Amino acid sequence: MIQVNDGERGKPLRNERNERNEAERMARVCAGDREAFEALVEAYWPVARRTAYGILRDAALSEDVAQDCFADLYLHRRRYRPRFSFQAYVAAIARHKSIDLLRRREGRRSSVFHGQADPDAGSPESAYIRALYRHTLLAAVERLPEGQRRMLAAYAIEGASYRQIAEELGVTVAQVKAGLHRARRALRRVKEEWER
Repeated sequence: MIQVNDGERGKPLRNERNERNEAERMARVCAGDREAFEALVEAYWPVARRTAYGILRDAALSEDVAQDCFADLYLHRRRYRPRFSFQAYVAAIARHKSIDLLRRREGRRSSVFHGQADPDAGSPESAYIRALYRHTLLAAVERLPEGQRRMLAAYAIEGASYRQIAEELGVTVAQVKAGLHRARRALRRVKEEWER
């Protein structure tokens, strides 16, 4: 188990220099540098735990998800591509792991109380449609201006408040609200087109 001392964790700063440093650290991790990996865990553990807690609302499970998040990050370290902020990358892994955990638990609950889970949920057709929809939404997110993408990731994935986002990005709360409104409107259009 990865041990992290709460009192020593620093909040990761989101800026271009920091992102370059994280990409360099990940390159060192790929080369087998354990200290570089431990530094990433130390800096980004709170992001993984906070993201998981926002979904699970359970402190112990959130710690487990954060643990799994960094185990996966290490096991699949060569897959990392620095297209987005490292913080968003860690938060996305934690989010997916949290949702998977909820689905597994819901599937068990469904099969216990109703005899079986939704028979259509695991069909190849539904899986393909869900994957295609997810791909379409992710492509739409990638087309958003960088500021809107960062605001959306901080708000939707990390659970940051408008004020926290404004402070991190060096903008006003009003600019955050406007940016998030534009991002949501663009994604809503994609969703409406998809549903037609």
